[in-house]
Amino acid sequence: IGDVLNDFCIWLNERGYPPAAIRRRVRASRQLAKALRRRRIHTLRGLSAQALWAVAPRSADWTAQLVRASLRSLTAFLQESATLKPAVVTPVDTFISAYCQHLAATRGLAPRTVGKHTRRVVEFLRFSGCAARLDRLHTLQTADVEAFIRHMGRRLGRASMQAVITSLRSLFRFLTAEGTVSPHLNAEI
Repeated sequence: IGDVLNDFCIWLNERGYPPAAIRRRVRASRQLAKALRRRRIHTLRGLSAQALWAVAPRSADWTAQLVRASLRSLTAFLQESATLKPAVVTPVDTFISAYCQHLAATRGLAPRTVGKHTRRVVEFLRFSGCAARLDRLHTLQTADVEAFIRHMGRRLGRASMQAVITSLRSLFRFLTAEGTVSPHLNAEI
């Protein structure tokens, strides 16, 4: 991180970040640098944004939030300066993007709600094997959906499970409208 830190500070300043916010991002970059070294990543050049975000702390404490804020700014800076490797768009990414647009435009959901639905749907796609092979959506059966619901039920309470079911129903309505799954699958959930 050290080789881009000075340019990063200039970039932040040019975008109107106050000096205190710039200092916080510089301090947080130390922890980010440690996390990168632990993963044996010694340069940011040629790194993808996804690989960079993989080192972000997951906890909700104040320090982790500062590191993630710094990482958001750093990612934007590195993308603008063409230091990061461009993201590879997969068919699943395209599908998820279309689904998010559907939720926002057709259903009128707020961005935060769209994000929650999307996280649950991505988890279902991974569980069912559709994330690796999107064409598997055509062959989904009720048993696949029931297995996912049982899987989620082991770790979630009743209210959270209702949210999972709502997300799945929304997904299957979308897939039925797209002609990807048969209407009976949508009706059985």
